[in-house]
Parts: sequence; structure tokens; C-alpha cells
Amino acid sequence: MSERRGDEAASDPAADPDRVGDERGALSVRALVLAIALAVGTGLLVQQVALVYNAGEIESSVPPVPAVFSLLALTALNPLLRRLRPQWMLGRGEILVIYSVLVLTVAMSGRRLVRGLLAFLIVPLYYEHLADLHPAFPSWYAVSDPVAVRNFFEASPDASVPWDLWAIPLLQWTGFLLISWAGLFCLLSLFQRRWAEQEHLRFPLLYLPLEMTQVATGRRPAFFRDRLMWIGFAVGFWYALPVVLSPIVPNMPDWKVTWRPFQELVQWPWRELRSVFFRPLPHLIGLGYLMSTENLFSIWASYVAQRLFWVAAAWVGFRRPAWNASGEHPQAMGAIVALALLLLWSNRKGLGAAARALLGARTDERATDDVPSGAALGIAIAGFAAAVLWARLVGVPLWMGLFVFALIFAGGLVYARIRAETGLPSYWALPFRFEERAFMMDLFGRRAVSGGLQELTTFTTLGWMTTGQYPQMGAYHLENLRLARVAELARRHMFLLGLGAIALGLLIGYCTHLGTFYDIGALSSIGADGDGYYEARWARGCYSQILTDEHLRESPAIWPNVARLTGAAIVLLLAMLRANSARWPVTPWGYLVACSYGTTYWASFLLTWAAHRLILRYGGMRTHVRAVPFFLGMSFGYMAATVAALIVAFAVGKPFSFGAGRRLYFDI
Repeated sequence: MSERRGDEAASDPAADPDRVGDERGALSVRALVLAIALAVGTGLLVQQVALVYNAGEIESSVPPVPAVFSLLALTALNPLLRRLRPQWMLGRGEILVIYSVLVLTVAMSGRRLVRGLLAFLIVPLYYEHLADLHPAFPSWYAVSDPVAVRNFFEASPDASVPWDLWAIPLLQWTGFLLISWAGLFCLLSLFQRRWAEQEHLRFPLLYLPLEMTQVATGRRPAFFRDRLMWIGFAVGFWYALPVVLSPIVPNMPDWKVTWRPFQELVQWPWRELRSVFFRPLPHLIGLGYLMSTENLFSIWASYVAQRLFWVAAAWVGFRRPAWNASGEHPQAMGAIVALALLLLWSNRKGLGAAARALLGARTDERATDDVPSGAALGIAIAGFAAAVLWARLVGVPLWMGLFVFALIFAGGLVYARIRAETGLPSYWALPFRFEERAFMMDLFGRRAVSGGLQELTTFTTLGWMTTGQYPQMGAYHLENLRLARVAELARRHMFLLGLGAIALGLLIGYCTHLGTFYDIGALSSIGADGDGYYEARWARGCYSQILTDEHLRESPAIWPNVARLTGAAIVLLLAMLRANSARWPVTPWGYLVACSYGTTYWASFLLTWAAHRLILRYGGMRTHVRAVPFFLGMSFGYMAATVAALIVAFAVGKPFSFGAGRRLYFDI
């Protein structure tokens, strides 16, 4: 028990009573202007890094590197302004408002959203082997002009974007996305009071922005005056130094660790361990220190247990089936459904009160600065209904739309809970391989799809929403609601600000992506290897699978659904054990993360867990808390190395790519 209380004390930013404000208020005109300017600037940076040169995923880190360094620039500027123009100094609330906008716009303009959307809209119209799918696309749904489609992939002769053809489809998609995200945001707002005020969740990832802005209106924040932070910074920067210097010292040894201890094993049952690799990442270790000891243990121990299970299964002659070749994703999907239902049940009183308020009944709800619970529930229902209606207009049967968006909203709810409770510094807590479609086909069989090829094609156009950052955006909104408390900003205003940030981010993303691809071609950007960027290849694979699935089973599958039921049963059992025994060390959230992408996390979190245990045992709680700046500095230094690597590479005219093996990983 003492360890858990210590973990919470070490990383509970919401407990910070300091609410330094500015006379203009957090939502000032200059804060909005700066937010827009920085959103455009970071969008243009992401365009060069992620689209033109494919040199890194700075927009996909958690929190996004451009947002963190914009926060750094603003806090560093204040001491200078204090000497030169005190009236120009930004208040802490204003800086946090700018940060809350950037975490959303950076993600919107990055690889995992707009790139995925464009790929799933246009890939079937370009590749000849997918020609049979063309009739399934409504004329208003995507650009269908052959020249515009070809120039997207092969570049336009004059680098011009046919905005007259793209405007209507993108406007329609923007409207749909804003409405559906509003629904997801309001659904989460119905949980945030319970999670924050009753369950006292820690929102650990807010520790970094709150520490960096602790003294935004005066001297340098204490975070930057801490020697331990700078020692950790040096460690994180040193780890990435070979990448920083690679453009000017190409033969420099690379000491980044990626160890595959079982790669040479070819005999059963030990060959099941061949995919295991050990790659500790400073970003995960640093921010992972804010996670509880139990969640760290749950992730790495669950991953190891899964690998040993398959070794034991192979020992008795059972081979991993083809549907499980990508990992434990079926179990993860079953766990998501079970945990979403558990979260809904645990908040049944709050949801019931919101339903009564929506119907006009009197409730004992106290006045707050939130969106009223009745209105929030109404918007959540309307957003979900609008998503299903959108799918129906495209040609997706009603039951299929209900199925996929129920799973997407469930994923958004569960991921937001994972971020709020564990502080996982990564998007990769949910399966990213369109597991929703596999779930549907395994559960109902092909014969349930009466429309055949057309229905499966229109359904597949929604696949990008499951492999990108669509459900994960809700977690940023939930964290922004907590920042609103510190910034002294009404949370209903933060809700509107979040939707505005999403609209701005989508606009920037449309401009940067289409501008890049019509200039150099989607097949020609570095890292595409003449075969399209990753999301385009992934979309092509999803559509190609429709054609090859024609001869698959007509009836439901048994064993994949057994795996999903197993995942659901395990997380419910873990939740019951945690509720009845505070000393039970394995959490359902850690198990879910291990099922999704434990292979990328286990090494980093094993080391962080070991650091927790050693520091608590030999240094006590005081040393454990004192070590927080060191670990945050490690993550911060790794982020700084990413920025330095990009500056060096572009300065000498040698931007690097993933294919060159000089990638700085943040999670996967």
C-alpha cells in the first residue's frame, strides 16, 4: 500500500494548488493567435519531417514533440520578456491553453490521421487490381477523377492541388469527424468527474507541462533549475547521439540497443521466442517512471507470460494459428469490450443522472463549469448516431455501422482510462490492425454480409479510424479538461476550444498532405520505396483482402472468438482481484497493453519497474519522489535529441529516413 500511495504522490499533477492566472485570462486573443501560429508552424515542420523525408514520427509521440518544445519556447521566453516588456509576459493559463491546442493540432496534421484518411479514400481508385471495388464508392465520397487520383500518387506536372475536386469530400469528412469527436469528448466528460474526484486518478502525463510552467510568470521554472533533470537530460540525449551526428559522421558507431536474444532458435517449441526483442527507449523509461509500480509490472510480466504460454503450447504440439500470427490482438479486443462495459457499469449512477437531466427531470447536480451532464449525454448520443448515419449513407448496413462505431467508442473510452490511470506515454494501447473487421467476420461470418463486395468495401473505408489516432484523441481532451482547472478556464470552453483545434489541425493536415503528394507524389516520398507510404500500403492490403476473402468460411469462427472471450474473462477477473485486494499486483489495464503491443514496451517498463523497486527499497519514498526530475529529464533529452537530429540533418542537406536505419523510436 505504501508503494501505491507513494506513486500517486510522486505524480499527481492535479493536486497542485497553484493556479497562477493572467489579467487577460487564459483564453486571451494573443493566446489564440499564438496557438494558431504555432499550429501552422508545427504543421509545416511535420510536413517536412514525416511526409517529404519520412524522417521521424515527432507528431506521434506522447506527448507530441512539437507541442512540448513549443511549451519550452514559451516558458523560456517569459524571463526575457520580464526584463524587456513585462506587459507582454504570458500567464501560465495562456501557455497551458496554447499547449492544449497544439497536442490536438499536431496529431491532426500528422501521419496517423489525415494520411490514413486519404489512403483509404483514394487507394482503391488507383490500383488496377482493385478496379472491381470502384462501383462501391459514392460519387460524393471521394475524389474519383482519374487524373487527380494519378497525380496524387505520381505528382502533378505543375504541383497544383485540384482543390475544386477535393473541397466537397473533405468538407463532408470534416463535418462528420467534428460531430463524432464531439460525441466522444462528451462521453468522456461524463466520466471525468468520477475519475478525477471520486477515484482520484492521477493523469500522470500532465506532470511534464505543469512542471515546465510552474513559474511561468517569473524566474525559470524549478524544473529547469534541477541538476538531476539535466543529468537525466544528458543520458537521454547521449543515447540518441549517433542519430544526431549520423549526417556528418556516417560511420559513427550506433550504441542504441536492439537485442534479439532468441533470433537463432529454429526448433519447436523455442522458436516461439524468436520475435522477442529487447529495446529500451529513454522516452518510455522516463515518462514511464510516473506510472505505478503495479502497472509497470503488469505490462512486462503479462507479456512474458504470454510468450511462455505459447512455448508451453508448442511443447505439447499446439501451433499458433494463422489468425493469431500478429500477436494477442483478439484477446485485446475482447478485453476492450469487457472493460468498456465495466466502466459504463461503474458509472451507472452518473449516466442515469445525466439521462434524467436530458429528459428534463430535476437532479441534484451541482453547478459547475462543465458542459451540463444532460447536454453532454445528448451530444454523445448524437455524435454516435451521426457516425452510424454517415456509415449508412456511404452504403454500410446499419448493423455493421453500429458494430464498428460501438467498438471505436469503446476503444476511446478504455484508452482514455488507461492514460488517466497509468499515464502510458504511447498511442499503442489498442490493436491497430483493423481488428474490428476481423471481430465482425469471426462473430457473424460472411453470410451475414448480404450485400457482399459492396458492403465490405464501404465498411473497409472506415478502417483508417481504427489504425490511426481517432479514438485516442479523447484522452488528450480529458487531460485538457484537467489543464483547464489549473488555467482557470471553464471546461465547457475547453470543449469548444478542443473542437476548434481539431478543425484547425485537419485544415493544416489537408493542405500539407495534398500539397506534398501533388508536388512529389505519394509514391516518391522518401520511405515510400516507390510503393506508396505505409498507410497507403496498409489500405491496399485491407482492400485486397476483401477480394481474397471470397472463398473463406461463411459461418462464424470458433477459436478467435474463444480468444476474445478469454481476454474478456481475464481482465474481468483481474479487475475483481484488484477491487478485493489492494496488494494484487496485476492490473487489467497493464494486461490489455501487453496484449496489444507488449513486445515494444516490456523491456523499457521492466527496467523502469526495477528502478522503482530498487529506489523504494534502498532510498525510500523521499528518494523515489526526488528521482522524478531525473527520469523526466531522460525523456526530455531524448526529445531534444530528435529535434537536434533533424536540425543537423537538414542543415547539411542530408535528411535521413527510416530506411537508413537511423530512426528515433518513441514507442514502436
